[in-house]
Amino acid sequence: VLDYERIQKTRPKIAAMLKEKGAEEGGSVGVGLAGLVMLIFFAPIFHHLWFLYYLAWLVAGFLLITWLLGKLKWKALPDWLVTSPLRWLWLLPVTFVPQLLMPDDFGPATATGFLPWPPILIYYAIFFGFGALCYGRDSFENKTGKLWPLHFGLAVPLLFAGLCLVRMKSNGPLLAAVTVAFTWLMIFGFIGFFRHFFSGESKFIRYISDSSYWLYIMHLPVIMFVQAWISPWDLPAFPKFLIACALTTLSLLVMYEFIVRYTFIGTLLNGKRTRGG
Repeated sequence: VLDYERIQKTRPKIAAMLKEKGAEEGGSVGVGLAGLVMLIFFAPIFHHLWFLYYLAWLVAGFLLITWLLGKLKWKALPDWLVTSPLRWLWLLPVTFVPQLLMPDDFGPATATGFLPWPPILIYYAIFFGFGALCYGRDSFENKTGKLWPLHFGLAVPLLFAGLCLVRMKSNGPLLAAVTVAFTWLMIFGFIGFFRHFFSGESKFIRYISDSSYWLYIMHLPVIMFVQAWISPWDLPAFPKFLIACALTTLSLLVMYEFIVRYTFIGTLLNGKRTRGG
């Protein structure tokens, strides 16, 4: 639902920008070009599944790049450039550039069209690529995220600063800088947080993790139904929010247990599962 609201908010801004550009370059022709761009990149084709579509592009790009690097026999980047504190010197400016191209959001914009919007694709490619660079490095597994309380502590004031800048409509480089710093701090914070509290074996956490894919794919129609059902209730917004989240999650978990987890659908999502296993 939040993604859909962001799509509705972002699309008119992009359209206005493209129409303004088109008017400068040729009147009706420019407006027509703007409409075509909107249709290709922002038509609501994938809705909340847009991220899976972008992920497919990222995986394809990853396969192509790794194949090319293998042909060129490039060596892996040294650990100090990827897992030491020096990584901040290149992660922040590299992420800042695509974020600056999405100036009206605290975080990335959303596009659900037939082709991925380049600034968004580049933005997520940075995080995808950094994860690939970290994979298999002992220094990443043993050190990254150990200062997670500090990361969270530094992220809190940046969160409030970013929200204030959005409210003030101060959507320039400062907002982009605050956004990317907050994002990376939260990433490293959550890496350390989950390693600290959830690194041990837990059947419950394993179950919730397995079900998350199903919940992501199916949550939108369920939560829309629940929202329509409870909207006439004479309750404040926050209790309604909690009820909607609880009912949506519980109903999808019941469906996951009885019609998904041990069927071919569950096999497609998470691999083969057996009862009691």
